[in-house]
Amino acid sequence: MIRVDVGLWPLTVTTVEGAITLSDASALADAHRAILARREKHVNLFDGALVDALPDAVVRKKLAELTAETNEASKRWALGTAFVVTNTIVRGSITAIHWVSPPTIPTRVVATYDEGLAWCLARLRAAGIELGAALTAHVGQRGLSAVP
Repeated sequence: MIRVDVGLWPLTVTTVEGAITLSDASALADAHRAILARREKHVNLFDGALVDALPDAVVRKKLAELTAETNEASKRWALGTAFVVTNTIVRGSITAIHWVSPPTIPTRVVATYDEGLAWCLARLRAAGIELGAALTAHVGQRGLSAVP
């Protein structure tokens, strides 16, 4: 199951639980297109801490198609994406893939949600983008600082 939350804008949070299905990938594609259609700078936090299986070849192809389709808009509007991956081996594999085929936007693979959130906040601050009330409250609830 995939949930995409834009309630903390300019942070989007995509939460994945279980295995990503083809319908999940399609829903993610629709949500990602809608986010980019806003034409506003933002950061993405992809929380895969509850993923229990890697996507199959059909799903990986769909996700690759989405990446190719939205690449130019992502470069313009997305300030970066943090991927939360708790499995050390999978995290290392993704990092190695990014060395061979670098993402077109800044990307960080992290072990925890809070580490990803902190990285996303740093990206927003570096771009001079205000966090907004909902994101500031969320940051405070997690025990992080909303100010540099």
